[in-house]
Order: sequence, then structure tokens, then C-alpha cells
Amino acid sequence: MGIELELVDRRTILLNDDAWRWIAVKRFRQDRPSEHPESDVLPALLSNPSYVDDHASPDGRTYAFAEGSTAEPIHGRYRLDALSPDLFDLVSPDHASAVLTGWLEQEGPFNSEPVEGDLDEVFDLLRQSPMIFQLRTLGDEALHDWGWVVGKQGFHELVVVEPEGGVVVIVAGHD
Repeated sequence: MGIELELVDRRTILLNDDAWRWIAVKRFRQDRPSEHPESDVLPALLSNPSYVDDHASPDGRTYAFAEGSTAEPIHGRYRLDALSPDLFDLVSPDHASAVLTGWLEQEGPFNSEPVEGDLDEVFDLLRQSPMIFQLRTLGDEALHDWGWVVGKQGFHELVVVEPEGGVVVIVAGHD
């Protein structure tokens, strides 16, 4: 029997850089410690109702469940049925930090002054985590009806498995 995850916190860091970029951070708690987090966490996450998130509205569900907005459950720019655990790669803390830094600095040096939220907390989490998964960039066939709107300047997802059993989903995107 697999583990169950419970959403315990959700925050959005707004970059306020005229590009409508943001970083969503969702923290989950496992119902019991997993003996095999590398094989247990991602299936539990993908099947969790709180993983469904349009990443285009403040509550993450306004557009995802609006009548006529999409025919299937979505996660950011992708149809939920297009996601599977094997599309996540195990990456190092340095790689995960570089992905986020590269996204932040794609237009040049990043100015953290207008940021609303704790960006340092996200980088600290990445540096201290022994197990981080990165969702691969998927092709157009994985997009939902209006998925092209989310993540025009990149859609990056990292799943951090903390040593004490917490699971944190970090999504960096643009709308």
C-alpha cells in the first residue's frame, strides 16, 4: 500500500518584474515515513487532488474547474493524464538551484527587490535536500486546451523530498 500525502501549506512568490512570473510552493506531509521515497512519493503526489492546479489563478483551481475551461484535470500547462512518475528525473541540489537561477536570470541579472515572498527559503530548501526530482519539459501533445498560456517563459517543476518526510512542490512559471 502506498503513502498518502496531505497538503499543509501553499504559498506563491510574486516576482513583480513586469513579466508576470511567479513561484508556487506547496508543502505536503506524508501519512507515514516512506521506506522507498524514490518510488513512493511521485505516484502519491500525482494522484493527490491538491496536485491538480491550473497555476493561472490565485487559488490554483478557478480555471482548472471552470465550466468549459478544459475537458480534463490539469496541472499548470499540462493535462494531468500526460504526467507520470517516469517523467521526473532525480537531480542534484546544484542542478535544481541552477534551473531556478537560470529561469530567474533569463532576461539578465535578477533584481530581488520587488519580490513578494521568501525566495531565499526556496534556495535554502534546494541546497539542503538530498532528493530532488525535476519534471522534464513535455511537448505540445501534453498541453491542455489553454496550456500554452502558462509558462511562456518556462515552466519548471521541482519536487523536493525532505529528510524528515515532507514533500515540497516548487513550480516556477509565467502567465
